[in-house]
Amino acid sequence: MKKLLSILSLTALLLAGCAGQYDDTALKEKIDALSSQVAKCIQQVNDLNTQVQGLNAVIEQWKKGGFVESVQEINGGYTITFVGGQTVTIYNGKDGTNGTNGTNGKDGKDGNDGHSPVVSIKADADGNLYWAVDGEWLLDGQGQKVPVNVTPSFSINANGELIVTIAGVEQNLGLVQGAGNSIFESVVPGNETVVFTLVSGLSFEIPMVKAFKLVIDTKQFTEVSAGDQIAIPYTVQNGDGASVMAFAGGLYKASVDESAKTINVVVPSPAADGQVMAWAQTETLVSPIIILSFTAGQGGGGQQNPDPQPEVVIVSNPQEYQSIPMAGGPVAVSLTSNVDIVVAQPSVSWVTAVLTKASYTLTLDIAENTGAPRSTDILIQRADNGATVQTVHIAQLGTVPQVTTTEWDFSQQAWQDAFAALG
Repeated sequence: MKKLLSILSLTALLLAGCAGQYDDTALKEKIDALSSQVAKCIQQVNDLNTQVQGLNAVIEQWKKGGFVESVQEINGGYTITFVGGQTVTIYNGKDGTNGTNGTNGKDGKDGNDGHSPVVSIKADADGNLYWAVDGEWLLDGQGQKVPVNVTPSFSINANGELIVTIAGVEQNLGLVQGAGNSIFESVVPGNETVVFTLVSGLSFEIPMVKAFKLVIDTKQFTEVSAGDQIAIPYTVQNGDGASVMAFAGGLYKASVDESAKTINVVVPSPAADGQVMAWAQTETLVSPIIILSFTAGQGGGGQQNPDPQPEVVIVSNPQEYQSIPMAGGPVAVSLTSNVDIVVAQPSVSWVTAVLTKASYTLTLDIAENTGAPRSTDILIQRADNGATVQTVHIAQLGTVPQVTTTEWDFSQQAWQDAFAALG
């Protein structure tokens, strides 16, 4: 018994001594440094996926003879907008950083420096372009080189290993301390072309052009009163001699004054929801279709109604839709995603959507339109949880009915008078 008490007393004394002398500052600093490194790796992988998607878009535009509409400089790179509306972010020579020093040959790839793989593309002897990692071909699950029209996505798992997903199949590329995102060596915009140069030495030159488009300025018409007649200014870019047309849905009326360059809209009274669709066209070109949305509500005043709380209509910002001709037919839309995606079939019967996952190409089969212009949205969703990650806006031209000023009376008394007149 005395021996047991002595052991307990000694243990208590040792514990008390440890509690008074132990300093965990170094451990906390090590944990903080590790957390910072993990966060940095995740950000680098996110940047890498952005670069991969950007490269895929550049090559696609280059191969199909596309045009750059604008180049906007951002911190560390550029935002590139192609004719047709596709926009990508590209870092101009933003290099991936080395990881922290390895410990006892475990953390680092070679025991000295953490490894930051460099993703790029290379031209093979067959003349085609394929993805590469650290200068070596990136292979799919069947051991085949991955062509550049297939977009891989990257992530880091809980063990710090780099995972590449190709057409839904994952591969483990091994332990890394970061992910290089230096796919682009430089992006040089000029007056007539933009030159994209990769770290692998390949370069692509895409011409610049000012896109043919309709621009509608609604800044002064964010809120209007029921019954207002408004003239919304517009301009046509790169479209000499183009005609502008407008079509109103619901109870709204719309017309175009080409001499004043305005789209004239009559807001119904009482207020109601509605849309106005407008576009420009020449003999050979049709601009993207612009849709103005009007939402009925209560507000603080309009153009003609002095009531402090009149019945008003809120005018939404113009939304640009991909223009589809009246004849319909197949339309291909390119998508980019670093997650597995599916298409939610639209609720309208005149559109059938098919997604080719290997190239993330959305093919829309559009029926012929023999009536008024129409529009809809195609939702692109995550395959795992159904969350919408992208919306494709489409609108189809149609026969624009002649607007008449005839006022029809559908009241009960009017019907009775008409039947009485018919005897």
